[in-house]
Amino acid sequence: MASPSWIDEVIAAIPTQVTEDMNESLNRCFTREEVTVALKQIHPTKAPSPDGNDGFMAAKLDMSKAFDRVKWGFIQGVMEKLGFSSRQGDSLSSILFLICIEGLSAPIHEATQNQFLTSISICRGCPRVTHLLFANVSILFCKASVGESRELKFLLQKYEDALGQKINTDKSSIFFSPNTALEVKEEIFATLSPMQDSRHSKYLGLPSFIGRSKMQVFSILKERIGHKLVGWKGLCDDIESMVRNFWWGQRQQEPKMNWVSWKTMCMPKAQGGMGFRNLQAFNKVMLAKQLWRILQNPNSLVARVLKAKYFPTKDILNANLGSSPSYSWRSIHSSLDVIRKGTR
Repeated sequence: MASPSWIDEVIAAIPTQVTEDMNESLNRCFTREEVTVALKQIHPTKAPSPDGNDGFMAAKLDMSKAFDRVKWGFIQGVMEKLGFSSRQGDSLSSILFLICIEGLSAPIHEATQNQFLTSISICRGCPRVTHLLFANVSILFCKASVGESRELKFLLQKYEDALGQKINTDKSSIFFSPNTALEVKEEIFATLSPMQDSRHSKYLGLPSFIGRSKMQVFSILKERIGHKLVGWKGLCDDIESMVRNFWWGQRQQEPKMNWVSWKTMCMPKAQGGMGFRNLQAFNKVMLAKQLWRILQNPNSLVARVLKAKYFPTKDILNANLGSSPSYSWRSIHSSLDVIRKGTR
């Protein structure tokens, strides 16, 4: 129990720090200029927009794989423009997609240079990004405005008309930065209809975006694994626990004896184990592989973005986690000890 006499004595030892002038300054109303300065100190993609700054958006496009619609004249024209010989190229080659998408990539760069579209940067000194391409999915970045959404629609329509390939708008979606006004979102959705909000979409069976709670985001993965195991007979720690329980015949919540340690079960069969994969170790190795690629390819886009954001004055082996790191950087950073031990 606190003693009033001791409280008074401790308080008496604390020197006065806040003057009358400071109190008067703290109690007065904020000016418009002070509010504007405070807002501009927040990152542009998170700050509200009374100062006129727009939010940003990312459009995830699902490209149709039906290459029978593709116009050969377009392919031939792009190949010649890229410098290929007229005898080069197989119409059934898997590189067709890369040639086709060049017909979208180049106009996006041109529109950005002409200031019809605005590229995005996550921090000062970071490379500006207009679009990312992966397999049959393209992600385009621009300012969240009606004008730029119309320019984006015009470019996509021109690409479809020239190539013959179609964009699957039902599977395409849009993600907005937090400072985008609701009415702006609605106008953009109306312009790019029937694209939907990316927060509710998935890619390769996983959520398109990861927030602060990875357990909540990846809970669907845990449920799917559980349903699959139940189907046969009825994050990493939980999944391994489910596999162990399934192996030893546990049904519902009944307890079962684990006759061999999980570490032994994960050893190769030649060494007396069952060859189960240690998910934590496997995940750490995959993350270390990504870190090693960044270390070996410092000029790649992802390496330059991460360096500008998290270790601008250091190399990646001496990088700190930083404040409010993204889920991706936190995961990659956790594998630093594996690379450090392997490079000694």
